[in-house]
Amino acid sequence: METVETLQKTVDAQQAEIDRLMFEFCPQKMTPEQVERYTKAQKPVFITAKEFTAYYNDNHGRIGIGVAKAVVDALKHYEENVKPS
Repeated sequence: METVETLQKTVDAQQAEIDRLMFEFCPQKMTPEQVERYTKAQKPVFITAKEFTAYYNDNHGRIGIGVAKAVVDALKHYEENVKPS
């Protein structure tokens, strides 16, 4: 028998997937609570140019909001921390 904690983790994971899909495909339909929960759950993701190019090519030039945000975050990180003066 599953515990309440296990079931709650399952529900939370399913809600996170719903929020992710809504944020990408219909953000205007998200409630303020969903946007807040989705925003709090995000963590910076840094990818290399090679990884991005492979992803971009594998998806025929289409990228989701999450990937676009990762690219912007990576560029900001580069500008602030890596780029030579």
